[in-house]
Amino acid sequence: VTFSIEILGAGFLYLTMPEHLYANTTERIFIAVFESISAFCNAGFSLHTGSLMGLMDSTRGGLYVGGHMILIMLGGLGFPVVIQLAARAARPHNPYDRLSVSTRMVLLMNVILWAGGMLVFLVLEHGRTLHNVGWSDQLLHSLFFAVTTRTAGFNTLPVDSLGMATAFIACFFMWVGASPQSTGGGIKTTTFAISILHIYNQLTGRTHVEVFRRTVAPRSVSVAFAAIVLSLLVIFAGVFALVLIEPFGFMDLAFEVVSAFGTVGLSRGITAELSSGGKLIICLLMFCGRVGLLTVLTAITPKPRPVEYRYPEAEILVG
Repeated sequence: VTFSIEILGAGFLYLTMPEHLYANTTERIFIAVFESISAFCNAGFSLHTGSLMGLMDSTRGGLYVGGHMILIMLGGLGFPVVIQLAARAARPHNPYDRLSVSTRMVLLMNVILWAGGMLVFLVLEHGRTLHNVGWSDQLLHSLFFAVTTRTAGFNTLPVDSLGMATAFIACFFMWVGASPQSTGGGIKTTTFAISILHIYNQLTGRTHVEVFRRTVAPRSVSVAFAAIVLSLLVIFAGVFALVLIEPFGFMDLAFEVVSAFGTVGLSRGITAELSSGGKLIICLLMFCGRVGLLTVLTAITPKPRPVEYRYPEAEILVG
């Protein structure tokens, strides 16, 4: 699946690559393959100077950027979702190829985040980075922002020029990240969705988390909340550590930490200027974000022993 998507993506990027970029055919092929793999794997590495900035000045360039965006989306959806969608497309009338609850939740959350992110970016940056940009390009820039901040790392506009409100929203998208078993990081879309549903249930007095006429397993709810709490603790610790040793502004450091934890790769221009200690902290955050906090804790903590007793329950005041 990976190889097929990357080959098709490389072919599309080769055909749509602006002609003025590279004249040599061999070089264009290599660039197309590299960019396709980087986009699908949500790596964010680009061989173009300034990532994808300045490439949307023509229809061909817009298609080229759009190709990157589609590859990022496919990589961020997760392999189970892509495989189910491919099977559904190949056999649309087969009742055994129905989309699972997890796949439907992933698709719904991604659509909400893409649409919401595009709208928010369009509103917040209309008079800033999108100033003097045509409406069609504004929409493409905004949608690309909503997609790339979910762990891709490419950018079509200078990140350090974004307003504080936009940078804050970007931190939220980087924290949520991609979907389970994908090439992206973050706490994952289903984790966030389950937590929101559980909070809604608490407000409405329901005892079970339900979605698409199915009850979510209690263990999934517990794991989701554990992942969220751990991620916030790690991000808080990372920001606190950088604030102690680095001279940069709080928002720039917070952006750096969340970007590292979400394995996004976006920066407000301070990464190269961090001290050795700061870079080590960023490396640790990237490792925890990529491997997963629960995986790291499971690896370093002893195996729990079974307990054959249980204490009486007690009500604890919370909130």
